[in-house]
Amino acid sequence: TALEAEALLDVLQATEAQLGRDREVEREVKMREGARYCSRTLDLDILFYDEEHISTERLKVPHPLIMERDFVIVPLCELLDCNREELAAKIEKIYG
Repeated sequence: TALEAEALLDVLQATEAQLGRDREVEREVKMREGARYCSRTLDLDILFYDEEHISTERLKVPHPLIMERDFVIVPLCELLDCNREELAAKIEKIYG
């Protein structure tokens, strides 16, 4: 994409909202239930952005929980033709 990372995040969050995600309702549910996460209509994340390391209040790249989420790791490993350990090594090599 030609978009800067934060501009891309804006587009992704606008898309989530257009498709029914309501972050305010999510905040209320999490507070009421004392949960860290709650069910979402849609969740679009920026896993990587070129080889940049980004750490702002709104955006962390690479995504800080990437290696903890099988629903991310399994298809990513298939795309990159590698296993979990090889993926972790690639991420470490790029991002340190």
